[in-house]
Amino acid sequence: MTIRVDRSVAGRIRNSPGDIILVVRDASDPGAAAAALQSAAADIANLDAGVEHATVVAPAQGGAVTSMPWSNDGLERAVSLRLYPPPPMRWREFATIPDQWLAEAADWVNRAAEDDTVHARVVATEFPLQPEHTEAFLRQARNARSSSVELVSGELGERIRMAGGYFFSFEPNVSLSGGGPAASDDERVEVFEALVAVARRLAPSLGYAMISFDDRFSVGSRPTYELWKLGGEPPELIENLCDEYVFDAFPYQILSPGHIQQLGGVPAGGRELGGGRVEFAIGDPRQWLLEPRQPMVFGYDPFVGHRRDPEVVEKGRRLLAPCLLRSGDEGRLELLKARRARGDAMAREKAKKANQAPAGATTQEENP
Repeated sequence: MTIRVDRSVAGRIRNSPGDIILVVRDASDPGAAAAALQSAAADIANLDAGVEHATVVAPAQGGAVTSMPWSNDGLERAVSLRLYPPPPMRWREFATIPDQWLAEAADWVNRAAEDDTVHARVVATEFPLQPEHTEAFLRQARNARSSSVELVSGELGERIRMAGGYFFSFEPNVSLSGGGPAASDDERVEVFEALVAVARRLAPSLGYAMISFDDRFSVGSRPTYELWKLGGEPPELIENLCDEYVFDAFPYQILSPGHIQQLGGVPAGGRELGGGRVEFAIGDPRQWLLEPRQPMVFGYDPFVGHRRDPEVVEKGRRLLAPCLLRSGDEGRLELLKARRARGDAMAREKAKKANQAPAGATTQEENP
């Protein structure tokens, strides 16, 4: 196997904000792939691209994290924060994940790193990272629009912290979670409070955020929520409107100005934060604690084994009703079309102002 290095790659590496990861998959001869990568790394170093060092590893698929029980029998008792940027206003535009989010995600897992090691996973390929490299890893994954990356630390299979980045989407998101089968209720409430603190710090840049107590850790780009099973809209639609609508009622959410407009004002129990954002908490966190689902003859019953207080859930849904979309609602897809139309109109108006400005001048939008 031979890997050719084009000289144009030097500029891309030199302008990269962090580490570069090259992945070669050759199941037939991993040794040859590793040797070819070693040769390619030497060629890149000779391009004067600013590479300080290069390490070649040949990790087998799977590993300590991948082998953990993520499925129905899986890693239980999670608390999760999912962060969404404001969704794009126009078709085929990508929302942006800020650097600050990735710094918070890296710090989240680094604080629980054992033996100075964080486990990184890209799809099914797993490898160790030192804590000082986790932020650069997440930045590079974001810049490359990787479909799915996870960082995991802690007592694997017992108590863990996880950060996930899901960047290959027009509406990417970042998730932070903690807990595990050995985590007590008190520990899960502590994780909840720590995630609230993270969400508050990031509030001005958020399109939407929610924290949930889950029976199991969720590995994937989309959240799980009960309203979908009860006739709510699927996550792929809500994600594209997440600064105006929400998935469901949760113990803690951060709402954007679009939500507040839908609701007609700050909801009861809401508290204003910076940047026009509002934090909205319902009930006591312990009213939302969720236990693992109970097995049935065929699969798992999603409604058996819960300790979640149904009254507090319904209260949250009543207060957020204008921001909840159900499958029977008419014109729900028209909402997305109308949003895109507004985005197109805003872009045209901005272009018009730019064309009318004197040569060398900047518009107010370009220089606020």
